Amino acid sequence: MYNRRGTISCLGCVGMLTAFLLIMLIFLAPLYYLEALPWQKKPEPDKFVCRSGVNCYLAGVRDYQAGNYEDAARLLVSGCELNYPASCVLRGRMALEGKTAAASPVEAQYYFRMGCQKGDPASCHLLADTYYRHFRNRPEGTDMISWAWPRSCELGSPEGCLGYAGFLAETAKGKQEVNTVLALLDRTCSLAGQGELCQNAGKLREKILGRTPDKANSAKKPPEQKAAPAPVPEAPEKLREACSQEDTAACLKLGAYYEHDEGLLPDKRREQAMEVYGKLCQKRDPRGCQEFRRLKNALGR
Repeated sequence: MYNRRGTISCLGCVGMLTAFLLIMLIFLAPLYYLEALPWQKKPEPDKFVCRSGVNCYLAGVRDYQAGNYEDAARLLVSGCELNYPASCVLRGRMALEGKTAAASPVEAQYYFRMGCQKGDPASCHLLADTYYRHFRNRPEGTDMISWAWPRSCELGSPEGCLGYAGFLAETAKGKQEVNTVLALLDRTCSLAGQGELCQNAGKLREKILGRTPDKANSAKKPPEQKAAPAPVPEAPEKLREACSQEDTAACLKLGAYYEHDEGLLPDKRREQAMEVYGKLCQKRDPRGCQEFRRLKNALGR
């Protein structure tokens, strides 16, 4: 190993290095096949890193149903930020229910607002409902309610239509205001069908028209029926005149008249009816907007 000069020879160094490598190989080879070395282990995927909003939502729902509310909240926030409004809805409900901390309407309305801004009707309804229950006496409360509930109704939420109708009915006095409420109740039933929401809409209608279910069933011709608005004459000239005087019901009847006018070609009928409904929609009348979109879809526009 040492040469004559007393120094270590190259041949000895090579031998020592070879022996060392053989020893390392003997001890490390079994560990390689057992995948015990750190660099042999694959990192576990982080469940909080989801590539799409729907994946975050589904994972959040699983944790929510399992009672893992902290994990569910993190996943639902990610889903909401990734433009999946259902995540915003569930995260807002969790804030109202106090699943991760004390119940917080302020936190809830933040997530409902995010969903509503993404065009989700349920988020808009819950946003308005939260403001109605908790913040209606604040300066911005009425403005937010008057924005979120009509938006929810226009986006197709029967709950939003019914909520907005109830809100307007609290102060509705004039004929036009009453007609607006009645139109919202009609849209509630058209969207929800013959279910509980439509039944609630019917009860509100009876209340607005000065009738109660007991009176309506106890007499064949209850005197309260006289309080209902008289039907507008069906003559087109009178309908046009009444419509020009901001009579919503007359405008709706005028649009329906144009749709069935046998003296016009089918496309021309729809064009004239769309013009009437379009003016109503510009005034934020829900029924006018509904009829306008229906005809627009029928014409393929």
